[in-house]
Amino acid sequence: MVFGSVRAAPGLPKPIFAGKREFPLNAREKKAASPERPATILVVEDDRAVRLLFTRVLQSAGYEVLACEDGLAGLETGRAHLERLDAIVTDARMPGLSGQKLIARLRQAKPQLPAIVVSGNVIEGVSDANTVFLCKPVTPGSLTRELRRLLCDRM
Repeated sequence: MVFGSVRAAPGLPKPIFAGKREFPLNAREKKAASPERPATILVVEDDRAVRLLFTRVLQSAGYEVLACEDGLAGLETGRAHLERLDAIVTDARMPGLSGQKLIARLRQAKPQLPAIVVSGNVIEGVSDANTVFLCKPVTPGSLTRELRRLLCDRM
């Protein structure tokens, strides 16, 4: 199956997309998305294993996930789903388009879009009211905790 530029490997679950809700969203997260749907998160990560891990973690937390393997695919997917996009989780350094440039371009159309930037290196000037920096390795708990905080802060 192909979605954007991500392929599901044989024998693995599809890496994208509306995940089954195993844990209910809390009341604030339901409001952030809407009463009818879970929050939609764009995950952009060039490392396949990390991308699949983030996708599974976020799906199991009740989010709908759109996953892409690089910044250019993330930009295309983000623009195509901008109306329902609630947040972005991106690697800082990727081929083609960095995570910071991806966020900046999507924020031209959706200025308050919450973002989490993940990197193995410390990056200066990433954090602002709508952006959080997480240093790899990222635990599932820290990823979901920071995402919930960003989504709740928008309210």
